[in-house]
Amino acid sequence: MSKKIRLIVEIIFLFILPPFLLLLGWLPLNGGLLIGGLGVGGMLAFRFLVKSGLKKKEIWGREGFFSSWWFVFVRFLFLGVLLTVTARVFFPESFLSFPRKNVRMWLMVMGLYPFLSALPQELIYRSFFFHRYRMLLSPFWLFVMSSFLFAHLHIFYWNGIALSFALIGGVLFSHTYVRSRSLLLVWFEHTLYGCLLFTVGLGRFFYHGAI
Repeated sequence: MSKKIRLIVEIIFLFILPPFLLLLGWLPLNGGLLIGGLGVGGMLAFRFLVKSGLKKKEIWGREGFFSSWWFVFVRFLFLGVLLTVTARVFFPESFLSFPRKNVRMWLMVMGLYPFLSALPQELIYRSFFFHRYRMLLSPFWLFVMSSFLFAHLHIFYWNGIALSFALIGGVLFSHTYVRSRSLLLVWFEHTLYGCLLFTVGLGRFFYHGAI
């Protein structure tokens, strides 16, 4: 079996099958197990990157962070206002309901989400994916596949809003990574949007406790 075929099979088994198995109920759909799986996957992805010869400072990409953070932040200001208005207009019953009704849980999510969810996802779908499959896919298809597979990860939620937001997020985060090659920056960006979604009432499409 050629190396390209092995990499294609690897993508199928690592990125395509697991969300389908969760959707079909063939893997346990449990919040703790999902977070644990992401954590293990993130650690393995980081270990692979280091063993492949990348230095830790190259993986984190501090230079890319400091050169591009302003672009990410300005874009977030615009899209963040748009998300907030969307939540207020179309979902008024749940607008700000999470921090208002369960402030302790909201604070816990704000503190843990960046480390337990956003960071491992960016390690796997940006740093690992772009490095591991750079010999298989062109830069354009790396971008497309990273965005699509990130959205595909959320298919087990089985609602169009979660998938739409995940696809938009995948495009934004992949664009940021291509521009900066900074895990630190895409982690920061993912955290901004994720925490905003949970705060304004849209997080309920991803986590039923966020109401």
